[in-house]
Amino acid sequence: ADESEAEAEEEEEEEEEEGVKIEEIIDEEEVQTAMVAPSSSPAEKPASHCYRAALPGDGPLLVRLCKVCGLESLLTGEAVFDRHICGPGAGLCWAAERPDGELSGFALCGSDGVFGQVLQLAVAPIEDADRLRHDLIRQCVGACRLQGLRSLRMVALSEADSQIAAALGGSECHRVYELLSSDGKTGAADEAALRDAPPRTGAVAATSSSSAAGASEAHAKLKRDDKKLDSYYNAWDKVNVDKALIVEDGGDPSVVPEDVGSIEAFAEFGVLDATAKISSFAWDQSDKFVSIYVPFEGAGALPEGAVECHFQPHGVLLLVSKAQKQHWFKVPNLCREIDIKASKKTVKTDQVAIKLKKLEASVQWSDLNDEKDKYQKRREYRINHGDLKGATTEELLADMYKHASDEDRAGLRDAMRVNREKRAEDAKIATEEAKRARAS
Repeated sequence: ADESEAEAEEEEEEEEEEGVKIEEIIDEEEVQTAMVAPSSSPAEKPASHCYRAALPGDGPLLVRLCKVCGLESLLTGEAVFDRHICGPGAGLCWAAERPDGELSGFALCGSDGVFGQVLQLAVAPIEDADRLRHDLIRQCVGACRLQGLRSLRMVALSEADSQIAAALGGSECHRVYELLSSDGKTGAADEAALRDAPPRTGAVAATSSSSAAGASEAHAKLKRDDKKLDSYYNAWDKVNVDKALIVEDGGDPSVVPEDVGSIEAFAEFGVLDATAKISSFAWDQSDKFVSIYVPFEGAGALPEGAVECHFQPHGVLLLVSKAQKQHWFKVPNLCREIDIKASKKTVKTDQVAIKLKKLEASVQWSDLNDEKDKYQKRREYRINHGDLKGATTEELLADMYKHASDEDRAGLRDAMRVNREKRAEDAKIATEEAKRARAS
């Protein structure tokens, strides 16, 4: 009886251990932390990463992943990577992110507007690498479908790639050739064909030349409604397409911000020497004035008339003549209009101070020039009426990064890093809470 009771207790202990193992393997709460559910298969383990669209700033993560995979990143440098993510690869590239914020897989894709193309697929050498590759390509296929592309094309570099393509319903369509070598030279056969090609003789060349001349002369005589044809093309260049589209839709064209081109201010002073440009300056503002401080060594010792300052309603030009060279500082597009007569300059020992009188007192300038205000107005129009209308948060973020300055991009990268670390911490806390709940 004692032996039978001992065996019964051992069987109960084994059943309890097996029950714990089953709960650890099939954890629905952990599986739900993934943004997109992986391929379902009874033998597969739950994902320890989440799938997300690639973002600007993921370049260093991809470089580290490629090193782990023994690959060289196709896009070297953060700027090159970010341009691709915001350009031909926008919304098509996908990443598999671990809870610690690092990447376990990345699918780099691009588009020519008709087809999508898998440019590089990097997956860490982990236990479920094949499933990870499959799920990343599946995400890219879905992204191509959302963008209305005809299909996603990929080059199968291994049998595993072929199996993934077949599992997703892919079909082999054609072979792929590289017609230009890495050094940019044509092949020997092409060079021989070019060398052996017969030259154009006098009769053929003359016919071609006379035809071209005749066509040019005929085009010059083309008219419509007693106007030269070129005038119609020039008129089209002056059309504001955005306003025309708003009018067609019955909207108010005044919502379109004026896209004023860069007017060549201070053209009367001729072409200024780029090597003599003064790039260093500082500025601040009060309710009535904007002050610009331009450092120039020995400015106070220069003869009278060597320092000139010219003002325009939206511009300022400083000219400093020293040692037969004219140094200059120019802002042709001030943020707001200024009072020319009340503006002035003050020459100090090693500095020239420029004081601009605001035409609109108590109005704070967003910057010294108007580029920030123009960009903000243009962005608001694009969000409300243009190409960003209905855009997702990721698309808005990618567009913001694309048009940001280097300083703003650094801030956005820091924000992305903090957000990534927060997601990793939240996933870790959720996992620990789930384990404690099971234990209790």
